[in-house]
Amino acid sequence: MHGGAGRQAAARAVDASKWCFDVGCHLLGLYGEAPRPARAIVARWLRRAVSPEALLTILVRAGKAERGDLRAYVERALAPEGEPAAAQAVAADPVAADPDAALLYRAAALRRINMSHLLSPDEERRLARLEG
Repeated sequence: MHGGAGRQAAARAVDASKWCFDVGCHLLGLYGEAPRPARAIVARWLRRAVSPEALLTILVRAGKAERGDLRAYVERALAPEGEPAAAQAVAADPVAADPDAALLYRAAALRRINMSHLLSPDEERRLARLEG
C-alpha cells in the first residue's frame, strides 16, 4: 500500500469533521448538553471554523483541562481574531498531510483526554499496525 491509490484511500479515511462531532459531542455531553443540541452546536462551530482541522485543534485544547464554560471557550477560540492562529497552527503542522501521522496524533490526543473509546475498530486496527 505504498502507491498513490493507497495514500488516497487512507486520506479519505481521515475525516476531521467526523472527529469534530465525536470529540465535540462527547465534551459537550460531559458538560451536561444533550446529544441532539450538542450535534447542532458542533455543526455551528464547523460552519464558523476555518477548517475542521482547526476546530479539532480547538476541541482537543478545550478537553485538556476542565473549563467553567466549554461553549464560551470554543466560541472565543472561533472568534475572528482567534481563527487565524488556529488555522496557521494546523497549516504549519506536517501531521495534517500524513494520514498515518494524523491517526497517531488523534489517538494520542484522545488518550490524553480519556476519550480513546471514540476510535473506530478500523482505526484501532490501523493503530495496532502502526504502533506494533
